[in-house]
Amino acid sequence: MHSGLKVRGRSVLSRREGICHMANKLRGDVTLDVGHEVWVHRPTFTAIVKIEERLGGVIGVARRAANGEFGVNDVAVILWATFLSNTGKSPSLEDVGEVVIRLGMAKASPVVRQILTNILTGDADSGENASSGK
Repeated sequence: MHSGLKVRGRSVLSRREGICHMANKLRGDVTLDVGHEVWVHRPTFTAIVKIEERLGGVIGVARRAANGEFGVNDVAVILWATFLSNTGKSPSLEDVGEVVIRLGMAKASPVVRQILTNILTGDADSGENASSGK
């Protein structure tokens, strides 16, 4: 069963088999409500390497985003690479892309923008969670 939760104002990844992950702003976590669950995204070293392998340097990706040259693939790769799993299983890049299409770029892009900001500045507490709409 999948259900997005809020615990003491902190977003929680969906409950599966009794395991939950809370978004930790101090680690740069950003959440995205995908309807049936809330995904937590963390910009780890491994995630950044995955992003760079598929899209090029993170600074270049951020520049493209700032110039409006940011596509569905860019958004999907960043969300896929930073996905924090509570079960050891992560969705495929194609599955994440389908979620981006379903949600729309207008909802997914601010989350990715916050992930990129956290990667570039190292200041995870520099702004409100992008998915909160504040």
